[in-house]
Amino acid sequence: MEDYELDLPAEAVVAWTLQAVKQGGSGLLANAWREYVADESFPREKGGYEASDVERVIPVGSLEVVPEHRPDSWVLRVRVKDELGDRLPADEDAPEGPEEIGLDQFWDEFMAPGRGMASIQVSAAGPADKEAFDRFLAELERGAERGGEG
Repeated sequence: MEDYELDLPAEAVVAWTLQAVKQGGSGLLANAWREYVADESFPREKGGYEASDVERVIPVGSLEVVPEHRPDSWVLRVRVKDELGDRLPADEDAPEGPEEIGLDQFWDEFMAPGRGMASIQVSAAGPADKEAFDRFLAELERGAERGGEG
């Protein structure tokens, strides 16, 4: 698989994708999940605490979309590091591993304007699969123009 970065607003791509999935018949499979990762910007040695004593975590949301009939041809990945979102209470441990969430929950938690840094990547098995993704993306854009976003 070869990876390509998409230079499009994550909100638009996710809105177009969710609209297509909700309308049905899109031929897409979409999965979303949330996980908690260490916040690398958190100062590790404050007030005598060691790195193992204090750890600040931030939620990260991921969305993967694949074509239903050829899931190995391309995959669209959206990852959002939510630096402004909810934090776990100080006395609560972060869940181990990713937690599956619904597509609407992904939108609500991670796609609010200004919530965090989003990256969009497409992995394609070959040039023909990349072209198939480009056609898919163009169709999503046309569908959004016809039916509105969200």
